[in-house]
Amino acid sequence: MAGWKVASATRKLIFKDKGLLAYPIISAFLILIDAGVAFAVWLFVQFLTAGAGLALANAQHTTTVTLWGELLIPTSILVFVLFAVLADFTSVLFLLAMLLSFREFSMKGQKMGMSQALSQAMQYKNVIIKWSIFWTFVILPIEIIEGVISGKKKSHLVSRLVFRFLVNTTLAIALMFVFPIMLDDKVGPIEAMKRSVSTFVGRFGNTVGGLIYTDLYPLLLMLLGLVVIVAAILYVPAPFNVALASVGIIIWGFALVLKDCTMNAFKLILYDAKEGRPLPEGFSQDMIAGAFKQQQQPPSSPGSI
Repeated sequence: MAGWKVASATRKLIFKDKGLLAYPIISAFLILIDAGVAFAVWLFVQFLTAGAGLALANAQHTTTVTLWGELLIPTSILVFVLFAVLADFTSVLFLLAMLLSFREFSMKGQKMGMSQALSQAMQYKNVIIKWSIFWTFVILPIEIIEGVISGKKKSHLVSRLVFRFLVNTTLAIALMFVFPIMLDDKVGPIEAMKRSVSTFVGRFGNTVGGLIYTDLYPLLLMLLGLVVIVAAILYVPAPFNVALASVGIIIWGFALVLKDCTMNAFKLILYDAKEGRPLPEGFSQDMIAGAFKQQQQPPSSPGSI
């Protein structure tokens, strides 16, 4: 139960510095802006391509028209890839800033302003760029393979579910301590994932219980928000249903933000404890020790002291 206790203490610590909740909110807002800009660029390219194609068609240049049409797919892919890299850069930048701010508060009791945290996080920009590019080109092949495996036939459902389970489990272990490791050592994505796997497999025992807890608490809030939204749609007359549904959406969004903060702070606390850093308020050595696997000592040889 030690992992669960660490997760619970982490959530309480997050609520003592509620400014931490602003990082995922602003990050999500900026990513939405990125998505809007990417969509606008894509529409503009579509407009240019369609206009050029129409003009060439009127001039009966059929071969050139075909070439312009074939440019749509690679151009769309390029716009999507650029958006994915930029969105991931934004999310990781704000995540590292949040972790820096949380570490400052949990260890020293001092609240760090967002501008200061982002300024410090920008010192990791080269590592973040490498990670964003790497992550984009890891996720895309996974999504393509998953789409091929699942297909459109129900007979592929089992293989799809098995594949997604294996992928999600592997990624969860590989990414467990990636960002704390990046904070400490500024290593590239592959090295960070190797160290993350090594740390998780070799040192932690009840950590999974804590991960489940950090997901479970926000999940209950998300279900509450969903119930409020459904009730507003089905049982509440207009215009009050709009107000009630808005409350449900706010609850649901807050649950996502809370999950993001507590999950990443939980991982940082465990990693810092492994590195021998001071424990935050509300944590004990016994609590942390219970989240580590007890390393088996080799049997003593006869006559040894």
